[in-house]
Amino acid sequence: MATNGKKTKLKEPVKVRTKKLADGSESYYLDIYVDGKRQYEFLKLDHSQSISVSEAASLALALSLDGAAAGFGAAMGNISIPAVVIASLAANQISLLLGSWLGEKLSRRLSMSLGWLGGVILILLAFSKL
Repeated sequence: MATNGKKTKLKEPVKVRTKKLADGSESYYLDIYVDGKRQYEFLKLDHSQSISVSEAASLALALSLDGAAAGFGAAMGNISIPAVVIASLAANQISLLLGSWLGEKLSRRLSMSLGWLGGVILILLAFSKL
């Protein structure tokens, strides 16, 4: 098979890019190239270190659906539903208290901001549910 000597450069399907804004800050976006078409998905990063009401509602919905699926599985497995509810409530409360205590201890010892760590943990939890 003959070649014409030219190398074909394959494009990466997704690249994270930045754009300088008028106020000096940067906006992040995904440059997506699929099937010869390019599209952009702008990431709404506001660096506020807090979540909005709509973000909290979507997170609550996702966690509620996860709990409902666990309850459905418990019912199918002939497990006591009150026992599952109590165990789940206890595990959630212990996790919240432990995470709060650990975060407080770490923030006192380290001089850096750990506000990003909660987001990383949420992303890891989301991938663990796949």
